[in-house]
Amino acid sequence: MTIATQNCHRLFSNQDQGYWYKLRPTKDQAKGLRSCQEKIRDCLTAAFLSAYQQAPKFRVQGSWAYGTCNQPALPNQEMDLDYGAYLPSSVFSSEPSPEEAIAYFDVAKKALNELCKEEGWVLSDKKETCLRLYKVMPNAHIDVPLYAVPDDMFDSLIENHSIALDHIYKEATITAASRRFALESYGGEMLTENFRAKEIDLENIQMIHLAQKNGEWLPSDCEKVREWFLKKCAEHPGNGQQLKAIVRYLKGWRDQHWKEGGPTSILLMIITVQHYKYADSRDDQALFTVTQNLATSLKNEVYASIDEHEEKDFNSATPQQRLEYANKAKELHTYVEQSMLAETPNASVDYLRASFGQRLPNEPKLVITIDAPNDSMTAYQKVMSQPVQHAKEAAMLAPQIGG
Repeated sequence: MTIATQNCHRLFSNQDQGYWYKLRPTKDQAKGLRSCQEKIRDCLTAAFLSAYQQAPKFRVQGSWAYGTCNQPALPNQEMDLDYGAYLPSSVFSSEPSPEEAIAYFDVAKKALNELCKEEGWVLSDKKETCLRLYKVMPNAHIDVPLYAVPDDMFDSLIENHSIALDHIYKEATITAASRRFALESYGGEMLTENFRAKEIDLENIQMIHLAQKNGEWLPSDCEKVREWFLKKCAEHPGNGQQLKAIVRYLKGWRDQHWKEGGPTSILLMIITVQHYKYADSRDDQALFTVTQNLATSLKNEVYASIDEHEEKDFNSATPQQRLEYANKAKELHTYVEQSMLAETPNASVDYLRASFGQRLPNEPKLVITIDAPNDSMTAYQKVMSQPVQHAKEAAMLAPQIGG
């Protein structure tokens, strides 16, 4: 005996209407942010050459570096571009002082304040850890953290300015095995995904320090976290493009239900890495596997095998917040499960839109009804036993690097 189940993959990955494409920043947004970066880079380079006789280096960080930046879900939410500035430790004392951190911060603040006046942007120094530039473009801001880097690491540090979106090359017939991924860079060059991953994989990553407004030098793990994540992605087919997609979906769910706050992006990323299993052409199955463990993870301490951070609990939520997050995650998993076990495609769409909001397409035609064995199987077994069913139209998930 069989039971009807639903393949919801195309609700997420359909190239015209899928949730992934509603989350992904547009090419125009990426170009706009790139233009802002160039102005920030020119501004700070001149300021630091004057103050320290040293040109800084710059690297895109955070979700734009991981390939998981999303469009805002609700009013007053914004995309966040982290664009770090790096100076070698030798421009400071052998043991940098609080005064040097404050001076570093002030040099950047003075220069960026002048830039903001010229561009009509708004500079904020309310955060201890960075300078934030608002109104650089609609629904986006740029954070500029300031780092001191060991000299040998600075020498080998490869700058990463590009705001990049992915480009998929379509052939007459596309299958999972014949996909060709490339990175469309607004710097004008085309970089293959493997080359890009190698570029970001620094061989000489050491502990760097972040200058704070209050004069403290805070040890920073930004490069180590990025290296860890990209290496984990490389362990999966397609360099972890589906894994990155699941991170996007969870961040989209978070933004839909918390106007501010909610589980942090790095926490959702780590939990996804820990529980993800590749499901060929089935983002819904891969999402199901992760959400099955999400509530338990959000209630507890979360550790990761990141060099020098093995004992760090990445779940910084309070006990009350952990319970709140876990309850919402439990609801999410229920809806994902029910969407795949629903009797009709319409019901599948309703379940998923209850969790992901209106950006998930209201298109039952994108859902494929298939049969799975009934017998005495559990709901989990029914969901995960669904065979891959390819639609006549390509239901592709494009790769994601830097956007």
